[in-house]
Amino acid sequence: MSKEEELIKYLEETTTWQVLKDINCGRKPREADIKLINDIQEKTGLPTGVINVLTEYVFLSSNNKLVRPYMEKIADHWASVKLEDTKGAMYFAKKHSEKYREWNRTTDTQKIEATPVERERIRAIQWAIDSGLDNEKLGKFVRTMFNESITE
Repeated sequence: MSKEEELIKYLEETTTWQVLKDINCGRKPREADIKLINDIQEKTGLPTGVINVLTEYVFLSSNNKLVRPYMEKIADHWASVKLEDTKGAMYFAKKHSEKYREWNRTTDTQKIEATPVERERIRAIQWAIDSGLDNEKLGKFVRTMFNESITE
């Protein structure tokens, strides 16, 4: 059996939980990652082997993490072309890797908008820094600011 055939057999016969554990050097998978994969599989109906290819591809191309928008976009693409088997998913991932890298760059660089409260906190912290507070007083100021917002 070739290395590719061994990999295909592993991806087809292994649970997504075990694949996550294996790509994380034996560490227990994060609940958020398990939920993400289950959500994608439920939404797209992609078979387990294809989901495992997707999981490994996204993990390896995203600095060893699963990025929800990126993973969902690829999963939707694969579902739209009706990828049904592991070998086809591996071929498809290789064939479209440049497009997927661009999607990943776009996902990484999308601007995250701060809420009005967060913007006000940033302005207050910047004011405290500009007014010359030392680290100890600055830390106390920030803790007080966040504690007050929690109790309100």
